[in-house]
Amino acid sequence: MLNEFFNDDQMKKVNFYKNALRRWHAELHLVSDKALEDIDKYILDCADLWSFIKDEPSIVDIGSGNGLPGVILGIMGASGLLVDSHKKKAVFLREIVKDLDLDFKVVDHSIRSVEQTDAKWIIARGFSSFERCLDAAKKLWNKNTKGLFVKSLNVQEEIDDALAKGWKFEYSINDRHMPGTVVEVKNVQYTQ
Repeated sequence: MLNEFFNDDQMKKVNFYKNALRRWHAELHLVSDKALEDIDKYILDCADLWSFIKDEPSIVDIGSGNGLPGVILGIMGASGLLVDSHKKKAVFLREIVKDLDLDFKVVDHSIRSVEQTDAKWIIARGFSSFERCLDAAKKLWNKNTKGLFVKSLNVQEEIDDALAKGWKFEYSINDRHMPGTVVEVKNVQYTQ
């Protein structure tokens, strides 16, 4: 099934990534044991995001410690920043970026310390609540920046919470490969 998303060269990189994830698992516990067993499902879930970003594949992946989705999107052609404040996870990401020759810079501090970027997309999977994702990247939102947030099925509550806390944005809720949703946002502004 992965072959539907990746060409032969990309599949080699995906397999390298999967092996590296297994190697580092004992030390960093980058994903759950169950997720490691079913890693292809998680990779497919991340690859689905390509359809959103393919025309402007410049991203900031916040909380990207295990490389999902940033590394997978990088294998598909994305570039930008992989941000995780956990230093050892950043070491893992740097190794992957170097070994796979991906066009990413790894930032090993909080997303709040990133002042600006030219990235078109802010992406998060498993980072925090929807409102906290918006807030963590507060300095990066501009009229050209869009967001993709991989969330659960009950995301509308999180969206309503963000709106109640002073955020304004346009959004769409989209299906994803695994149970849950992908929330696409644009025209994000904080009004309080």
